[in-house]
Amino acid sequence: AAAETLARLADLEDIDPAQRTEHLRARARILQDRLGDSEGAIEAWEAVLAAAPGDDEAEERLEGLYREAQRWVPLRDLLLARLGREPQIEVRRRLVDLASGPLGEPALAIEQLQAIVAEASDDEEAVGRLEQLLEQTEDWAALAGFVQQRAEFAEQAGRQQEAAQRYAQLGTLRAERLSDLRGAAEAVERQAALLPDDIEPLRRLEALYAELGETAAVAQVLQRQLGLLAAAEAAEVAARLAQVAEEQLGDLELAEEALRRRLELTGGEEAAREALRAFLERHERWDALTELLAEDVERAGSDEERVARLRALAELHQQRRGDPAAAAEALERAAELAPEDREILLPLCDLYIAAGRERDAVPVLERIVESFGKRRSKELARYHHRLGQALQGLGELERALEHYEAAFRIDLTNVAVLRDLGRLSFEQGVLDKAQKHFRALLLHRLGPDSGITKADVYAYLGEIALRQGDAAKARSMLERAVAEQPGHERAEALLAEVRGG
Repeated sequence: AAAETLARLADLEDIDPAQRTEHLRARARILQDRLGDSEGAIEAWEAVLAAAPGDDEAEERLEGLYREAQRWVPLRDLLLARLGREPQIEVRRRLVDLASGPLGEPALAIEQLQAIVAEASDDEEAVGRLEQLLEQTEDWAALAGFVQQRAEFAEQAGRQQEAAQRYAQLGTLRAERLSDLRGAAEAVERQAALLPDDIEPLRRLEALYAELGETAAVAQVLQRQLGLLAAAEAAEVAARLAQVAEEQLGDLELAEEALRRRLELTGGEEAAREALRAFLERHERWDALTELLAEDVERAGSDEERVARLRALAELHQQRRGDPAAAAEALERAAELAPEDREILLPLCDLYIAAGRERDAVPVLERIVESFGKRRSKELARYHHRLGQALQGLGELERALEHYEAAFRIDLTNVAVLRDLGRLSFEQGVLDKAQKHFRALLLHRLGPDSGITKADVYAYLGEIALRQGDAAKARSMLERAVAEQPGHERAEALLAEVRGG
């Protein structure tokens, strides 16, 4: 009855507004506190609030009643209305609980949490809840933006470790959730700058730049990794750097530098040396390869291994660097270790001859020839032939001819022997013998390594016939030489002489 009376009093037209509000408030208290009429109390307190917007008691009473009645939307509107009149963070927290819970409005919760963090940046609870909600709603762009803000905030506050963790988190978000590899790399670069002694950011950067196809950046990151790793791991990184530099960047200087660094880090491990050797050979860096092979000789563990390496070094000097003198020096060292090894002595003599050191070659070749005793073989023919070349180089033509003939008697089909025997016989004026040997050469296939062409042979035969007074035969041979090789100077000059005569 009291409640009804108060309601009628409040409805009187000429009642003072403040008195009217007091009547409504008294009625709401009776309905809530005396009668336990929640619905009636809600209606009554709403009437109070309508009469006196912002009434503290009405708002507090309604907040509790709305919760009890699970009237979430009116509760939301009530809390939003209270934001401007009460400590905002506390009201916003209640809004967050409501929106993320029974109301089911995560966007509202996120909005309120963002406002809390903006006002109280160190509110870890709000920070954590906001991150959680952004992840639950899969708003990856917003989450990335928030994480970046937190990273920058921590960095400005001097909390390097926290900032680095945030940049790492940002890199993962951008790469895995936003497919933004460029942004991910930028974030991890900032992480790496904050943690200059940490290898993990650099490993992530290597993978990111590789996926982006930015090879130069990959190489730079690998170089940065080298100084942070123990020798074994650093050696592996150096190997990757060398591969990237050579195969993708075409930067041979960087590739060689990386391979040498790998060699240093492994303490001269054979696999690392072999990789460097192969690289230098692949790119024809003969001087650098020479130095490396010279080191290999000194590192050899046995005389047999040292001999093999000296032979490889000699081959490099001769075939790639065109330095027969240096090649001879290498084989001389090998010969000291294996004085009976003909596979060393023969090329050594060839090098002596190529270097103009025939006098050094002769005694070695004579010793080898004598070592065969009475045995005759094509191998012995090779040594007779080389000895003849050395003697010819010294001007001892008679002795040279003897050894050429000895080689010929053992190996009648040796093109090199026939060639040198024919030329020396020709030079000495023994034309019949020269003619015989040159004719024998025509029966063989003369390749690029023969040291004489078929046109050369016809030219010699033409000149021999000319000297013997047989102009017709000379003309025939010389015409064959020109047909075989147009522009053959010697043959054309002699042919002009024959035709003019």
